Amino acid sequence: MEESANRIGALDGLRGIAALVVLIHHSFVSIAPLGDVYFDKPPSAALTWLVASPIHLVWAGPEAVYVFFILSGLVLTLPALRRRYDWKAYYPSRLIRLYVPVVVAVLFALVLSLAVPRAGTAGRGTWMENHDQAPSLFALVRNATLISPDWLNPPLWSLRWEVAFSVLLPLYVFIALRCARWRLPFLVGAIALSAFGTLIEDKGLLIYLPMFLIGALLAPVLSQAEASTNRRWPWIMGASLIGITCTWWLGSPVPADDAVTLPIVLLSALGVVVAAVRWQGARSFLERPVVQWLGRISFSLYLTHDPIVVSIGTLLPVGLAWLTPLVCIPVSIAVAYIFFRLVERPAHLVAKRVASRLKFPRRVAMG
Repeated sequence: MEESANRIGALDGLRGIAALVVLIHHSFVSIAPLGDVYFDKPPSAALTWLVASPIHLVWAGPEAVYVFFILSGLVLTLPALRRRYDWKAYYPSRLIRLYVPVVVAVLFALVLSLAVPRAGTAGRGTWMENHDQAPSLFALVRNATLISPDWLNPPLWSLRWEVAFSVLLPLYVFIALRCARWRLPFLVGAIALSAFGTLIEDKGLLIYLPMFLIGALLAPVLSQAEASTNRRWPWIMGASLIGITCTWWLGSPVPADDAVTLPIVLLSALGVVVAAVRWQGARSFLERPVVQWLGRISFSLYLTHDPIVVSIGTLLPVGLAWLTPLVCIPVSIAVAYIFFRLVERPAHLVAKRVASRLKFPRRVAMG
């Protein structure tokens, strides 16, 4: 997320929690019976409680990514609401902050795939087996540029849309500023457009870009929002946390991008974000030092965890696959911290220097 004078600490904590959920998701789907449910295979009766119930929240990876998209729409729009926003400095700074960590993360994934050949994923479930691709210069380029990320580091699929949104940010800001009286219809329209995208089997343009608009539309409302102890906020947060997994327990046993349940999922994600800002209880939790630290390394965690999960899942005997989450979660967090210190934070500093050199020149006072 872009730093700004309007920074809301609770949103950093929420980002950290969402990144942790994505990590848990991938560590779970590395276990064949859990991973296969994402590939049109119904869960066994013994796993129904974990798959087809609100408990799925703990490893609701795709839903956590939707929260990421809304957060990005909100946080990048907040500073851009200023009357004189420096777009000349924004673009190179934003691209440096995104692409430098991405390129290094792709190199990291390539090294791990060479050290632990992905051919060892055979017989370990559909999700693991999909990682079995030969490392190549072409794969390196398509992932590092985010043109067409593949199974070398699959979480990069969402970064394609982060970049697209970042390029289109002026349009989102324009809509957020000009539709104050029509905010609710635009929110409904954004959610409906995402659902329509799934209905026509869109490749992502109509499904994901409207999710960023949800966050952008919230920015003018939440920029000055104060936390409240009103009793309705715990209920809103609770209902949202339950509703965000509704595709699993309300729809079919093997949900995909469901045009019926996706609006409920997005409304729930919106509710989580708003309640995180407006409910004092949520703010207090999300602003705790350990949660803030998790938020600080969340981008690094998101970029680096998948090849770690696959490597550990490949090295463990098939009969001990259930140990994968226990091993890879602490290892991934430790590696993310190192990556943050060595790659992400230096990239941020370079981006800031570039932005400061490109900012509007200060007016010199006339004597």
